Amino acid sequence: GRPMVELGLFFDEAAYKLFSPFFKNDDVKLKNMLLAYINGVQALYHHPSAGTKIDLMLTHLEIFKTQPSDLPHYAGERSNLLDSFCVYNEKHNPPGDKDPKHWDMGLYISGLDFYAVENGKKSGVTMGLATVGGVCQAKYACVIAEFGVTNILGKPYPSAGFTSVYVLAHEMGHNLGMHHDSSSNSCPKDGFIMSPSRG
Repeated sequence: GRPMVELGLFFDEAAYKLFSPFFKNDDVKLKNMLLAYINGVQALYHHPSAGTKIDLMLTHLEIFKTQPSDLPHYAGERSNLLDSFCVYNEKHNPPGDKDPKHWDMGLYISGLDFYAVENGKKSGVTMGLATVGGVCQAKYACVIAEFGVTNILGKPYPSAGFTSVYVLAHEMGHNLGMHHDSSSNSCPKDGFIMSPSRG
């Protein structure tokens, strides 16, 4: 059969507060939006250009109306947030692939504007982060991705709207072992899922 990646999806408090009003606090509609989001990523992993089609299966979906105390978000500072989620993900994931509740990769979908501090300055260009090839080890099988985020001027990032699908597919690609296009490979730098500008 085709390779399958089982996913655990965690929708953070910031994202819940951002999206819930659009759905008049109807959590069923919110879940349907998240399923549509994952279906969009699934379509990309079934694209003929991928060579091998990869099936995605959601085995766990959790919406945080309040942020768990054991999952600090560091206001979106990307390195600390990824580390924090990776610890949380491993702690709450049932070990062993035989457990039907187990997932291979944890996804932290966030309404925070991720940032890094570079040369003492805050840079908000990051839209997601994942360890390359991390899916093979429980403590690195974790991805963080922005969802529906706007910059300080209220302008949407590519992590808002339909293009959010590409951002998550990109970060999941890293976790599955893919590097950026044009980085130690002959792929064109722009125009594809693993383009450096996608994440």
